[in-house]
Amino acid sequence: MEQIRTQIRNFILNEFLPGEAAGNLPNDIPLRESAILDSLGLLKMITFIESSFSIEIGPLDAGDANFGTIDRIATFVDNQLRAQ
Repeated sequence: MEQIRTQIRNFILNEFLPGEAAGNLPNDIPLRESAILDSLGLLKMITFIESSFSIEIGPLDAGDANFGTIDRIATFVDNQLRAQ
């Protein structure tokens, strides 16, 4: 699951926080509350996850329970991959 976390972190850093050090983006930072992800950013994240991991994300899956932090996203992706 660490590889999933790393891919997600790298995407966030490249797409939303260019130039920021990876160490400044902890796995448990609230992505929406800290204004890293807005609604458009969430859509970009979902598109990235679907294409990178070949999983489909439904509208009910896109809330903070699954997309609130890097840890939550990685856990969601890992669970989806295991269910395939």
